[in-house]
Amino acid sequence: MCSWHLLLRLCIQSTFSGRLAVSFACGRKSSTAQACLSSMTKRFHTIKKRYHAIKKRLPQGWRFGATAALILCSVVLIVNITVLVLILWRKGFYSAIVPIMTGTCASLKQTSLFVHLAINVASTLLLSGSNYCMQCISAPTRKDVDMAHERGRWLDIAVPSVRNIRVLGRKRLLLWIFLGLSSIPLHLFYNSTFFLSITHNSKYEILIANSEFTQGAPFYDALGDQIVAVQDTQGTIEMRHQTFPYDPTPGYIQEHISEFRRLDNRECITAYTQRILSDRSNLVLVTSTTPRDDSFAAAYGNKCQNPEADIIQEGTGYLHPAVFCHQNSSLFTVIPWRAELWTNSANDPNSTAPFTWICNYDSACGTLYQGIRDHASTWTAFGFAIDHCLSQTSENQCSFNAATSLLIVVIIFNVFKVAAVGYTLHALQDKPLITIGDAIESFLVQRDSYTTGKHLLTAQDVRSKGFSSSVAAESHWDPAVSGDVRLKWWRSSSKMRWSVAYFGLFLCLATILSLIIFAVHAVKAAGLNASEIYQVGFGTVDPRSLIYSEFWPRGDTATLLSILLVNSPQLVLSFLYVIFNTLFTSMSLAFEWSRYHEHPRSLRVSHRKGKQRSTYFLQVPYRRAIPVMMFSVILHWLISQSIFLAKIDDNNSSSSVSTCGYSIDGMIATFFGGLTLAIFSFILGSRKLPSGMPLVGSCSLAIAASCHAPDGTSELQPLKWGPLPVEERGKEGTGSDEASELQPLKQGHLPLGERAKDDTVGPWGFYNPPRAPDS
Repeated sequence: MCSWHLLLRLCIQSTFSGRLAVSFACGRKSSTAQACLSSMTKRFHTIKKRYHAIKKRLPQGWRFGATAALILCSVVLIVNITVLVLILWRKGFYSAIVPIMTGTCASLKQTSLFVHLAINVASTLLLSGSNYCMQCISAPTRKDVDMAHERGRWLDIAVPSVRNIRVLGRKRLLLWIFLGLSSIPLHLFYNSTFFLSITHNSKYEILIANSEFTQGAPFYDALGDQIVAVQDTQGTIEMRHQTFPYDPTPGYIQEHISEFRRLDNRECITAYTQRILSDRSNLVLVTSTTPRDDSFAAAYGNKCQNPEADIIQEGTGYLHPAVFCHQNSSLFTVIPWRAELWTNSANDPNSTAPFTWICNYDSACGTLYQGIRDHASTWTAFGFAIDHCLSQTSENQCSFNAATSLLIVVIIFNVFKVAAVGYTLHALQDKPLITIGDAIESFLVQRDSYTTGKHLLTAQDVRSKGFSSSVAAESHWDPAVSGDVRLKWWRSSSKMRWSVAYFGLFLCLATILSLIIFAVHAVKAAGLNASEIYQVGFGTVDPRSLIYSEFWPRGDTATLLSILLVNSPQLVLSFLYVIFNTLFTSMSLAFEWSRYHEHPRSLRVSHRKGKQRSTYFLQVPYRRAIPVMMFSVILHWLISQSIFLAKIDDNNSSSSVSTCGYSIDGMIATFFGGLTLAIFSFILGSRKLPSGMPLVGSCSLAIAASCHAPDGTSELQPLKWGPLPVEERGKEGTGSDEASELQPLKQGHLPLGERAKDDTVGPWGFYNPPRAPDS
């Protein structure tokens, strides 16, 4: 297929599409309109002549497409190098990951979407150019076909083929392998060269106070190093040195309390049980309990009973915060909280969850919090019954980053790709059979000796019986029975090829559906309801839709694992693209082949001579190739927005964690995109071919069998395939006159293709009809 090089041709032809525009430019009511139109028409014809002059200088046939592939791959390379130089120039080369811009996640989302769309367009161009050249390299020459037939084998013609690599020389084989392997790193790294990172608020203050604190009431303002009176469980006072490391201070929080948002207990627990806290920070838990209540003493293990006490602490042997005992204090305690990113310390109370304060420091809070959330109305924190909470909100802060090391890897393989495509143009000096027209021309000029008299041999005969048996046996195709039966397009490829394509596609769809179910369950557990799940959007780094675990690796290992994990679907899609591209190519080949039975047509060849037609595509016409290519770009882009590299930065330290983010919206869109591909392929395969011509597919043996034409048949003139006229009997170029000695045969037993009960028709094959119109 690989017809993306049409873009270059369209740029040239677009200059000549304006005769209608000329009439509008001249004006309809002007007296000089006719003269203006005449002048513009002359200019149009002048430009058209120049275009044809330029067209003659352009490479012809497959070389035009390969040249266009070289140009576009070079353009992608120049863009990649330019982007890298600009990044290093403006940001420096101090790190393998360079932040390009920072801001709210919502503002950077659109930037990420368009950048990844551009990346997937570029990667599809590289893949298409590589696939185009690989098909040209694997296309056999006539010498390759003759050698294969001599050894009892057949080759594929005009389709991408792995079968043909056995006849490729060492140089062509290495070039074919290099083009294929050089695409793998591009798919594994390209989409991860640019990604979003989200900021984690690992440090925040938790204040427990009564409702008067929120209205500006006075409080015990403990700050810094102080000598305080600490009451034990017996009510005895002990003077101690105490440090209160509060940042921000309770006074600052009280002054800005209007910026805090009120949450009920369930909303509060849900908001602060996120492992990645990006949109919230300081918290005020409002309670009606006081440190002098018996209910507080029952839960805390101590209470304020000595009027001289400043604080009480460590009531039951567990780690408890200092509780203020001043009679007029509206603030009861302050907990400076540190929610580390997946700490590995077994002694750290945060080791299983960064929010164990919700469960009074219980190490099993990672699972216990769900039960607390379900009974949020009775939630008690550190002995205080919580009525509601006030949460300080902040917009998700994100950074749009460039992985310069990955971009360098992409550039290196981009250079290899350009070199390989350029070498393909230099190395292929023979005349490979690129199109079905090239094959017909070759077999008409020089007949194949192994298929003499087997005019009706089909690809199915060869696949089911093998080379030797299919040559020796009679064809199952009966023109009296099958000649008027229009086969469907899907018959152009083997059932095995269709089975592999649909098995791979439905396996991918089943995997995507399983991931959607898992993702919905995960985000629901994180607190999202059904309506909020689909509001996250494509490619959005959201703390509730990140893949994380205490078992997730750290450092460079995590980054590499994340990159391979998020880009492996891109590689799978590329393989599916190649497989379905082969199916579409085979169907287009069968359509073009069967049209020779409808009416005379000139051959579409790589190198035009006489009345032959030149070609700028391999086998799939532009009207089908370009939509399929655009659809491939969209699918690659949807995958890049379904699962993607994400980096979590700690806003209070230099630590960070690399992981994978996912988007349920993106996965659903990808699923329906794959389903659309399956339906489109089925509908296209269900179309009927124009005629009941024997289906030869891409099989070189079956193609050769159909190309035994009468002597004097010219490949430079329009050709038609069908029953040879009576005057052509005995003139078939087979080296014998058996065609003139044919006897009437019974229906269903026609080894040489003679129609039953019709003595006006001889063998079947290509011939030049008299005064055939050139199509």
